[in-house]
Amino acid sequence: MVPKIAKRGGSFKGAAAYYLHDKGAATSSRVAFCQTENLPVAEPELAWRWMAYTAKHAGILKADAGVGATGRKMSKPVYTLSLSWSPEESPSQAEMIDAAHSALKALGLSKCQTLLVAHNDEPHPHIHALVNLVDPDTGKVRDPGMDKRKLSRWAEAYEKGQGKVRCEQRVENNARRDRGEAAHDTASLTRQDIEQVRQIEKAILASRREDLWKAQQAEREALKREAEERAKAVRAELKERYRPQWAALFKKQRQDARDVANARRSVLAAMRVAIKERRRLTPDGRAGIGTILSYAISARALGDALKEAEQRELAELRQQMNDERRHMVRRVWQDFGREAAALRAQQAKARTAPVPPEIAWDIQRRAELEAALRQREEAAHREADHKRRQETAARRDDERSRQDPDRPGRRVRLDLPQLGDSAEAAAPEEAARRREALKAEFRRQADEITRRRKERHKKDRDRDRER
Repeated sequence: MVPKIAKRGGSFKGAAAYYLHDKGAATSSRVAFCQTENLPVAEPELAWRWMAYTAKHAGILKADAGVGATGRKMSKPVYTLSLSWSPEESPSQAEMIDAAHSALKALGLSKCQTLLVAHNDEPHPHIHALVNLVDPDTGKVRDPGMDKRKLSRWAEAYEKGQGKVRCEQRVENNARRDRGEAAHDTASLTRQDIEQVRQIEKAILASRREDLWKAQQAEREALKREAEERAKAVRAELKERYRPQWAALFKKQRQDARDVANARRSVLAAMRVAIKERRRLTPDGRAGIGTILSYAISARALGDALKEAEQRELAELRQQMNDERRHMVRRVWQDFGREAAALRAQQAKARTAPVPPEIAWDIQRRAELEAALRQREEAAHREADHKRRQETAARRDDERSRQDPDRPGRRVRLDLPQLGDSAEAAAPEEAARRREALKAEFRRQADEITRRRKERHKKDRDRDRER
């Protein structure tokens, strides 16, 4: 059992949008089941709205319950945690819900409005609990103090109840805490560790992503070149197919030139040419007797008419060839568009593919080494800091002992015979003077400690708090 507490938030809508849908999508395939607790509705979409309404009207709830409207307004009432089982385990829906109820009871949140959401997108079973920290009866905020330690003890008891302890380190840490010793979670990753792993992953995969991008760009360029080659081949094929028609048209034009030359020699020859080419002499192909006679009389008009017919035939053949070429080339580029879209989708899927096992192992190994190195450096830093503090305290005590030998302290040994034959031998005025001096010294030390704590770096304060 691995319990995890997420960072508190202020938006029930955002939390519900994440837990009730797939990652980065509007679908809900990864949601196995949902259940509401302490809510009058069972629908998840209505549940988070009801929780948001309760948190927003906490002041009205306090007034109705007779609770004073004191304290600071709750800005982050969204509390989320997750419970994860081992991939080897297969708990039922009822067992997962019972475990969530037990964990919330250990945190003191069993009466809070809760939305339970189980996911099936990971190899290990897990369930999320979205909790509203605002009490629906009193409007007061329930603070699960020391929640990580409470969940640690709960998870230990849960595993012992199941008959198999899977995390021995957790049992050891809880035992050390029972003995009053400091114990920290060294197995789970902190936000800093997660960010460090991300940085390591980014550094390791930088060259891989660059190589992948170059390879994918080469694939796209190759596909485009292939489409250009297909379009070029289509044009060449069309040109070869229309070559006989162009050859016949040019042959006909040469024959027309010879016929016009013969028509200029005699009217009879012009008449034969006009009759033979009567369908070509007019655009509609219906040359009458008068038109034929006019062309037979005038060889020049016959030649002009034949030239116009040749221009029409040339334009029609060119238009037919261009239309067919545009149609075929358009089909080539349409096919290219479909192939390019499929290639882009495939490449996008490759870019979002999980990290290969060998690279993932390298990332995990580097993260472990750097985490161990960081722990050794922090331990050495703490030891050096503790030693430095001890030396500073010793020097301060020695200096104060020299300045005031009679001041009682941890490192000062009072020489009572110097005070006289007995402590009662001192005059009341001298005793009062010494008490005032001691009070002044204590006040000075307290002010010095306060000043040093204010000037101390935040990291040092956090480290001392952890100790």
